[in-house]
Amino acid sequence: MNFNMSIIISKCLIDDLIEQIEFIMKKVEGLKESTYIKESLKKARKYICSREYDKAELLLKNALIINSSSAEIENLLGVIEEKRGNVLLAQRYYRAALAFEPCYLPADNNLKRTVFYNSGISKFDLG
Repeated sequence: MNFNMSIIISKCLIDDLIEQIEFIMKKVEGLKESTYIKESLKKARKYICSREYDKAELLLKNALIINSSSAEIENLLGVIEEKRGNVLLAQRYYRAALAFEPCYLPADNNLKRTVFYNSGISKFDLG
């Protein structure tokens, strides 16, 4: 094998390694994002339960930047708005959650509760 041929092979190997490293970095970043969203949801639920709606909303909106199609996030934003007395806005969030995940039961329960006040459903579903 001549010198030029080994340089070409080395460059191909380096390119393959770079591609593999980039792939692994994207996977790691995805895991970080997933962990961040899970932690944000957990904290937001605690804030909602302690009536710290502004803190919960900020966490959820930041998580929404990372995952703009999350039924869980939309549902929790709906709960916040409903607790603030903004029922129509809450319903929009619940419907958005169901648009992303049609079988997401917490959003379905919350939407039904807001539409049918006398349905016997009185508890907010935080998911």
